[in-house]
Amino acid sequence: MKVLLPRLCLGFLLSSIFAIAATPPGKNLINNIELNNNWQMQSSSKINAGDADVSTFDFATKDWYAATVPGTVLGSLVADSVYKNIFYGRNLEKIPESQFNVPWWYRTTFTIDKIDEGQITKLRFNGISYRADIWLNGQKVASADSIKGSFRQFVLDISKYVKPGANVLALKITRAQ
Repeated sequence: MKVLLPRLCLGFLLSSIFAIAATPPGKNLINNIELNNNWQMQSSSKINAGDADVSTFDFATKDWYAATVPGTVLGSLVADSVYKNIFYGRNLEKIPESQFNVPWWYRTTFTIDKIDEGQITKLRFNGISYRADIWLNGQKVASADSIKGSFRQFVLDISKYVKPGANVLALKITRAQ
């Protein structure tokens, strides 16, 4: 079983992806893959593509920021030196709040070596702040009307969307209104 674990916070906390392979009765083979590294993010206001396109290999992420997962958009922007010394003086007040009024995209790639017949692959989020549309390899896996809440765990069966080899996972995160 493969489990991919991503984490963020507009973010979201993506915990893992895990797969359960067909195994003898009474035995479960669980293989977790943590998805905490190699994330990128960008404001949806700067994306000129359809939502499905963002989760494909053909989509270019040239001007995207490195994202820290788990983490927040602001935390990642500070880590990327977009904003500096935010806790000095009144620097935090100088950050334009309007940039957080639109959704932000988070994107990563991951590899699954092989998928056995009958294997179930699940994606686990240990929190999303506040709601998310989730895309994998150009296919919508879940929508923001059902994926919402900072202190909830979400487990999604992605067996029909994941493929052996490289995969692209994209989340469109929207803050609470």
